[in-house]
Amino acid sequence: MENLYILIIFLVIGMIAPRILLAVVPKMVISVPSRKKLGIKVHHLHYGILLLLASYLFTAPTEQLFYMIQGFGLGLVLDVFIPSLYVNSTRKEEMISYRKYLIHTLVFTLIFSASVLFTQF
Repeated sequence: MENLYILIIFLVIGMIAPRILLAVVPKMVISVPSRKKLGIKVHHLHYGILLLLASYLFTAPTEQLFYMIQGFGLGLVLDVFIPSLYVNSTRKEEMISYRKYLIHTLVFTLIFSASVLFTQF
């Protein structure tokens, strides 16, 4: 039960941390350096997914740390989930992107699935 509380607390922190950063340092949040360097639209959703993946790939020193990472990563993902449904783009643009990056998506999905599967044994 204690781990559930840890997960929920860090989920909430993960959801509000981007909003706090936006209020405190809006210039840094609006012009994210990784977007310019990588040339892709990195959102905290992506960082959250990477944290979830990392929590399965690497063994945390304590069970509480595992749930902290899981909660924070999930919070980052959930914070962007609903707004991402309202991003302005056409269906044609979306379909082009889906086709163009299908292999990338499959590779990421296989790595993520394998990491979860292999950490269960």
